[in-house]
Amino acid sequence: MHKITIDVPTDVYQALHRFALQDRLTAEEASLLALRDWLTGNGYLDAELALGDDDQRREAQGRPPARRTGNPRPTAEEEFAAADVVFPMSEEAKEKWMIAAKDANGEYAHIRWRKWPDYPTAEEHEEYWALMSTDDPFEPIAWVPTRYTYDDMTKVYG
Repeated sequence: MHKITIDVPTDVYQALHRFALQDRLTAEEASLLALRDWLTGNGYLDAELALGDDDQRREAQGRPPARRTGNPRPTAEEEFAAADVVFPMSEEAKEKWMIAAKDANGEYAHIRWRKWPDYPTAEEHEEYWALMSTDDPFEPIAWVPTRYTYDDMTKVYG
């Protein structure tokens, strides 16, 4: 792996720092993921070739790559398999805009916390964990942070 050192504006530094904290990454890992996602999304890097040393390290440890080859957006199950830490459900999870979760039946899904008045079809004071794909209820028992960006979410779930 090659090392590049750059000076970045304060807002970019703060955004990378928030990303690293949210996903429990080092600053270098967050920077590499952000750069790789931008290069892939803008056609400068082929997603098939986007595997890097971090993925080779994961493979040597018997873990799946951080990103799926051919599709840079991992499934919820892949995010669980790649996670260093799996969290039990807690109030903290509700603060995330989207998480990867697992239910008692071993099903995995990307979900979000839905509550009135955030969406028009809700009954007053109704709150629940909802599938990103359908807004149907999901009863999670564990969660991991997702690496999806808001743009990823809209491309995959509309």
